[in-house]
Amino acid sequence: KRENEWYNKTPNKINENIPPCLEKIKLEDGQKNDIVLFDMLNNGMPCHMGIYLGNNIILHHPRYKLSTIELLNKPQKEKVIYLLRWN
Repeated sequence: KRENEWYNKTPNKINENIPPCLEKIKLEDGQKNDIVLFDMLNNGMPCHMGIYLGNNIILHHPRYKLSTIELLNKPQKEKVIYLLRWN
């Protein structure tokens, strides 16, 4: 079990650990199976992720809900920092 607000202790954990086999991609260049990284806390650091399924559809696990497939809406798009793709 992870403790609450773990992201405040290591806010750059995801950025610091991106392996060289992954390339950062802009949302508008997204392709099926890219990893979507979101800044849900408005601090410039990714803290949530999902899988891009194409056509502005993502698979992700919202807090306090079951995993879901949904259309990326405007507020979610504004939270996307970048996508990651195997290169």
